[in-house]
Amino acid sequence: MHADERLAVVLDQLSELGAAAEGQVGSDDPLVALEDAIRSFEPDHLILGLRPAEGSGWQERGLLDRIEQRFGRIPITVFRLPVTSDRT
Repeated sequence: MHADERLAVVLDQLSELGAAAEGQVGSDDPLVALEDAIRSFEPDHLILGLRPAEGSGWQERGLLDRIEQRFGRIPITVFRLPVTSDRT
């Protein structure tokens, strides 16, 4: 599943829960994507879904530490996603 398809699934799930949400696919580099998003709409809280360590890719290793260092002024809530066999 590609990023735009995953985004559509998440937005549909949030809509079913009654949440008004929107999103867009960003850079392949998670820090660049997050920085672009923060600059674009100035959130007051970040909610991050990260794969567990055993399912993470090279870009995710140490990612949370880097996010906290760069964007620590914004409250951050993190949850771990389940490991799946779909790595596309």
